[in-house]
Formats: sequence, C-alpha cells, structure tokens
Amino acid sequence: MTDTIGEAIGETIGRTLVIGSAPRRHIPLPGTLNLRDVGGYPTRDGGSVRWRALLRSDALHRVPAGAAVGLGLRTVIDLRSHVEAEIAPSDLADLGLRTLHIPVLGGDLRTLPAELSGTYRHIVDECGAAIAAVIQRLCAPGALPALIHCSAGKDRTGIVVALILAAMGVPDDVIAADYAFGGGRPELILEVLARVNSSCGSTGDYLLKHGLDRADLGTLRAALVQYSGQASLP
Repeated sequence: MTDTIGEAIGETIGRTLVIGSAPRRHIPLPGTLNLRDVGGYPTRDGGSVRWRALLRSDALHRVPAGAAVGLGLRTVIDLRSHVEAEIAPSDLADLGLRTLHIPVLGGDLRTLPAELSGTYRHIVDECGAAIAAVIQRLCAPGALPALIHCSAGKDRTGIVVALILAAMGVPDDVIAADYAFGGGRPELILEVLARVNSSCGSTGDYLLKHGLDRADLGTLRAALVQYSGQASLP
C-alpha cells in the first residue's frame, strides 16, 4: 500500500497545479477562506463532475447576510460538532435553504488521537454512519446544488468530499489533488481511500455498509456526474 500511495502522490503534484488553475475552482465569498467547487473532475467511465453542483467550504458564520445568494444553493450541510455550531452559528435563514447539521465527530473533540492521521483513521472506522447520512441527504430530490462545510473545510469536509468523489468514480490521484489544493497532505487522504477499500472493497460498499442503498448512489451519480452533451442541473 505504501508504494501505491507514493506513486499516487507523485501524480498528485502535477494534478494539484492543474486543479488550482481552473478558473471556476475557487469561489471568492466574503467571510470564507476555503470555498471551492469540486466540479470538472473526470470519472473513470468518461464522465465528469458537474460544475456548481457540489461546493466545499470552511465555516460560514462570517459570511455577511445575503452574500451567498448568488451561489444558487439548495442545501447546506454543516459537519461541525454541536459545540462548534453553537459557538459560531451560521445565519442562512434568509436564503431559503435546506440547512442540515450532521456532526461527523460526536462527543468531545479533545479525546481524538493527537496525530491527524489517527483522527482520519478514527473517522473511517467509527463515523461511517454519519458520513453515509450526509451523503444520503444529497440524494434527496432537489438537494443539489449543495455545500458541505466544517470549521476549516479541510479535514471532515475533505474526507466526506473524497468519499463522494470516489463513489462517483473519480480517480484517487485527482481526489488527492483536490484535497491538497486546500492545504492538506495528499498522503492522508490517500490513506483514507486505501483504508476504506481495504475494509470494504470499495467506497460504494463502505457507504452501503453504513446505511446508504444502491438507489441512493445511483440517484446521486445521475445528479452529480454528466457526460458529453448532457444538460446542466434543472
């Protein structure tokens, strides 16, 4: 597994430069530092992730009232803990959105492993049901365009988005490049993907094990992946 990850990291470096140069990737929104689109990524079967269908971000509590209207969102999912959300609540009531709070990590965050890699392993091993619940909400009719966020928009959001992209068929090195574009070490997310595949065989099977069903995955894929000549989201 180490050799495979090392090879993927080498491919990731070039990918990150290409990803960062995409003109629509980073979205400048007042009050955010890490808001970006995961559209445009290729899938193994010749499709690509739709632009402006799935966004990822850091916390939204500093976003001025009404500033996010232009994003055209229908759903916002907050992955932060209850304590984090209470300390820094997001005020999105004026946007008429479906806003959901689904903590990926429950309990006291201070009890998590000191090393980030240990926290990532904990999330994969112990938080699969929460991850599946997040993704299931994205499968609801009219859920997209959607935005997923935590506090920094890197760790919890990075893992959830990585698993979504993997389930859609985006190659691991592209997923790692997306993660690295937000300041993360690509080997961390590659280890997450390897751990998921080792335990369950594939990302799809991991999500099925934790509560998603095949119809959900099919619905999300139809909404999130497009092929040449297909129209944009309704």
